Amino acid sequence: MPFGAVSFLNENILLEHMHGYQPRRIVDAFLGVERENLSEKELNLTKYVRDKAVNGPNWFEIVLKPGSVYDEIINLLPERSLNVEPITLKALQELNSPVFNRLLKLILNNEATIACTTYSHPIMPVAISQSPFDVYINLSWSIDFYFELFWKKLWEKEQIFPLIFFWLPECAVNSETINLIVDTIRKKTIEWGWEKEVFIIFILDEYQVENNYRSGIYKLHSEQIPSEIYPFVLLRDHAFSDAISFSSNLGVIIHALKMAISTGMDLVVTASDAENFGGNYDPWKPVLFEELSERMINTTLSDIATIVRRLQASEAFLEYKFWGRLENLSEAKIFENSAWSDFGHWSILSEDGGFIVSRRVGGLMRWTGKVRAKSGKTLEETYFLIHERFNPYEPRRELRLTNSIWKIAFNHISAEVRKFISFHVCEFIKNLLKNEYATENVLKKYWKVALKIENEEDFLKNLEDEEIIRPLSEEEREAFKRGLRAYKMASQDSCISCPTFWSDVETELTWTSLALSAAGMVELSWMFKLLNEEDLLKKSISKYSQLFLELGENSYWKEFTLRHKMPLDLLLSILKKRAAKRGYSLEDEIQEIIHAEDVLQEKDLKKRAVQMAEKLFKAALDWRENLREEDVNPYIILVEIFRAFGDYKKAGEYIDQAIWYEWEKSIAPLFKKTKNIFQRVGLLHAKHLPSYFEKIKKVGEKEEEKVDIRTGW
Repeated sequence: MPFGAVSFLNENILLEHMHGYQPRRIVDAFLGVERENLSEKELNLTKYVRDKAVNGPNWFEIVLKPGSVYDEIINLLPERSLNVEPITLKALQELNSPVFNRLLKLILNNEATIACTTYSHPIMPVAISQSPFDVYINLSWSIDFYFELFWKKLWEKEQIFPLIFFWLPECAVNSETINLIVDTIRKKTIEWGWEKEVFIIFILDEYQVENNYRSGIYKLHSEQIPSEIYPFVLLRDHAFSDAISFSSNLGVIIHALKMAISTGMDLVVTASDAENFGGNYDPWKPVLFEELSERMINTTLSDIATIVRRLQASEAFLEYKFWGRLENLSEAKIFENSAWSDFGHWSILSEDGGFIVSRRVGGLMRWTGKVRAKSGKTLEETYFLIHERFNPYEPRRELRLTNSIWKIAFNHISAEVRKFISFHVCEFIKNLLKNEYATENVLKKYWKVALKIENEEDFLKNLEDEEIIRPLSEEEREAFKRGLRAYKMASQDSCISCPTFWSDVETELTWTSLALSAAGMVELSWMFKLLNEEDLLKKSISKYSQLFLELGENSYWKEFTLRHKMPLDLLLSILKKRAAKRGYSLEDEIQEIIHAEDVLQEKDLKKRAVQMAEKLFKAALDWRENLREEDVNPYIILVEIFRAFGDYKKAGEYIDQAIWYEWEKSIAPLFKKTKNIFQRVGLLHAKHLPSYFEKIKKVGEKEEEKVDIRTGW
């Protein structure tokens, strides 16, 4: 419906959006080896969707295969809009072409709305803070992909103005994110020959804007918008979207819908992960949505059929435009550095304890491991998380109490690798160009290789035919391929949101991202080797060692850890209060030590501190009996003891040790005697590095340092 003819008067419009993204499970990114199931006897995993069993080697493939989750998602499309991250969409084409082709047909026949998103699902504010240029390339790859696959044909067919819905990964946003996306889209539409008005519609959570706006459509406030660009934002109803995502009770979902309608807004927006609709977590969820659809059109089944009308995202926007309502919309201003699933909405942040320990109630940034000030500024301060971790190797669940410092370290490693590779690859490309300013153009064109539309040889030939690069020697050609592979893997593909979503570092998704970063460093090292750049090769391998093989073990990481504030005093205060309610007083035992006739030596105080810490943690956390033994930090007890003695110098020394202990806890592996995940990734990929010096050449050869190619252990 290009321009709707139905008024919004006396009716409620429901707009539903599904966000599609499936992170890969990669073990060896250099060889392209994906993770397999742990069982030797049963190499396939099994997922049930409705009553159908679907088998596959890992969770990435299994949801995309025929008969699985994405079949159900596409079946729901005529009633909902969808975005799918390009890497996932290409995998869907390879693994399930009938469903991919059906999606394509629905979009091109204007029977469904497709929204654009980023190439690799990075957390945009984090990625932009690390490298705005690389994020611009990421956006460029995705927008070119969507244009070639969908928009070009749609706009030529319909002769309508560009209407672009844009999904921000995890709805993570700040002003720099909005400005970069808008600028990139403006550049692209001009490249495509369209210099007239462009409408860009973002989707965010209602908690992510000021003034307590409810679900609906608003103008998006921005101070740096180019002319002819009109940004808007759809705010999703938080409660209704959560009911769709997490409830398997139709009554709960219908109640949430009625509550959303009762707010008085004529447009109610929901947005949820597409896999929730497709039965990824509840195999019978697709049946529930079929019943919901029936009730929305059949007045004999439910009264909601008389009070709500479904519209596609594009239809809803065009109706607003047709009836002249866009000009009168209120303007929404975003909360800087917010996301739809940050810890800020939880009500359990208090000194009475709970799942999170932080000085700031609200605004904790899941994706950075840092605290956000009320102004939106990111503070160099961490928080503590109390969470359960499932150990599939034993198997058992264990309670963890860890600091968010590992998330900061993860982002730091990703940024260091990305900057190192991007700089050296761009410098190398400049030396091959006939026009030194064409580096950006080369990287932008590489999207077809990244998404397997064009092979490397054809890409090189096209650059030569277009006289963008000078004639290359065989060594330069191979180095050029290696450099671009390094850039793709480390500066683009590794930039995924999933690792820091979780409270624990030990996940398949953390491994996948780190593996892509490590493989990028390997490819870059080979580029230097082929170019006989001995000094740069040595520098590259040294960087690899520092960021992967030596992580957590040298002065570099000790200095890094001590740069970030940890609310240890707040943690101790909460533990003491909770323990006191359960009959244990840390202060009383410290007073016993101070007033004892026999003065304890420091070594004896250390032993006593271990016992006191165990009693404190056990009493404070007695609602769980499976606390990981190593998560009990005795150094915070020693700080208290020496403060009580008035020895603040010694207390200060133990504060540093307490922080270092929390760092080691945060990166602790599942198995006590194995190396941390950063080191294991480094060990696995080190064998692919060019042989340069003995330390690297022999890395991973010891039996205890070998890493399983299938599982990462």
